[in-house]
Amino acid sequence: MSEFLPAAYAHGKVVGRFIKAVGDSGDAGVLPEAVPAAGSVTFIPDELERVVTDATAAPSTFFVHEPITAQLDSAGYLSRSGNRGVWLWAGDWTVAISVTGVSRLPFKITVSAAHTNESPLDLWQVAP
Repeated sequence: MSEFLPAAYAHGKVVGRFIKAVGDSGDAGVLPEAVPAAGSVTFIPDELERVVTDATAAPSTFFVHEPITAQLDSAGYLSRSGNRGVWLWAGDWTVAISVTGVSRLPFKITVSAAHTNESPLDLWQVAP
């Protein structure tokens, strides 16, 4: 059984897309083409644990933070549970990319409650 995280956890949405530029596939054209990449991106929280004390619920709760992995969908977009984008709790994260044909060192991002569905954090706007 799973529960929602308490109000002490603000959330933000992260979006991104991975496309490979490849040579002509032998179709009717002769120009290079764009092909969606395959793989996953893992978001590793910098804050490994948190104690939440809520006056409306007892006792205090100790939360252990686990990495969150998003898959690339058939069009190369970050997705989780069939939805494009990935929701993370607010804070600092390390991004580890495991995408075929992509070689990047892990990098840091900061997610905040300002990263809404309408104004998500664009992974490539903040990547080094």
